[in-house]
Amino acid sequence: MYENKGDEIRVKYLSKEDIESLGFKFKTDLYVKDDLTLQVHKDSITIKYYDNFNNEWRTRVEQIVIKNKSELVKLLKQLQIG
Repeated sequence: MYENKGDEIRVKYLSKEDIESLGFKFKTDLYVKDDLTLQVHKDSITIKYYDNFNNEWRTRVEQIVIKNKSELVKLLKQLQIG
């Protein structure tokens, strides 16, 4: 989402509502959707998935900087999980 203020155009930063609008639910300290989790750090995100073959959680992307919802959507598509 863009915000137009005179001559400036600002991009809205990633929010809780943005993540939840993609189907994730907030649980304790991370967002969960099916067998996928997003852990939001101060300036980055870690994405993990559950590996049914080995019965354990695996890190897909660790501490990547995501500034807004469109970047997150793009990353999930690139990882073929969005």
